Amino acid sequence: MKKPIWISPEAALKLVQANMHIVVGMVAAEPISFLSQLHTLDQSIQPVTILNCLPMVAMPFYNDPQYASRFQIQSWFLSGNLRKAMHHGHISYIPNHLHMAGVRWLDRHKPDIYIGVATPANAEGMMSLSVSNVYEKRMIAEAKIVILEVNRRFPFTYGDHHIGLDQVDYLVDVDYPVTELLDEPITEKDRIIGNFIASHVRDGSCLQLGIGGIPNAVAEALVTKKDLGVHTEMLTTGFLKLFQAGAITNQKKRLHK
Repeated sequence: MKKPIWISPEAALKLVQANMHIVVGMVAAEPISFLSQLHTLDQSIQPVTILNCLPMVAMPFYNDPQYASRFQIQSWFLSGNLRKAMHHGHISYIPNHLHMAGVRWLDRHKPDIYIGVATPANAEGMMSLSVSNVYEKRMIAEAKIVILEVNRRFPFTYGDHHIGLDQVDYLVDVDYPVTELLDEPITEKDRIIGNFIASHVRDGSCLQLGIGGIPNAVAEALVTKKDLGVHTEMLTTGFLKLFQAGAITNQKKRLHK
């Protein structure tokens, strides 16, 4: 059985070569140690293409315009940080349905490197991808080189989130907190919009809510509804409050109750 090699963050960077396509974990699963130092690569190593989805931490390699000619960023979901850096001219948005994120890209490409975050392995030698598995396992299966930043602060989650040590080439020991996405405050305008949307939602409806003040206002306005269902890529605080209020039961859902 193949065993991964433990390497330093600096050694992980040395695996990057010119013209590589590097896919990184989504949202809070982005490899912060690796990405925060990516801009320090030798200038001869260019271009490098980074594929991401809703990155949360602003990194110098895309945030600082002096690196725009060296890195190309392709994203399945633009975060606020990426939108602010769009005028640098090296960031592209890839339109897609989330459940297809990466699938069509993999029809034409193979990642040179996949790097994300995982928990330490359990007694069975399985690591958990923890806070995200949208496209991550697909990329791990196809990547030429798989690197995981092992972080003890990340929770060991269950379901289809587990990766065997034999699927990984390199491990990097890191220690940083899980990135939090704080709730946007609800404005009076948000509440007006939220109440209008909620007035069109019937008992038993199935919901998907995104991030921001308006989705939070919608959730707040739905608290008196009954037997709501949820089908979503992300569970926000608004969903938690609706569940605690008894408005969400999933009893009327026809798929994945």
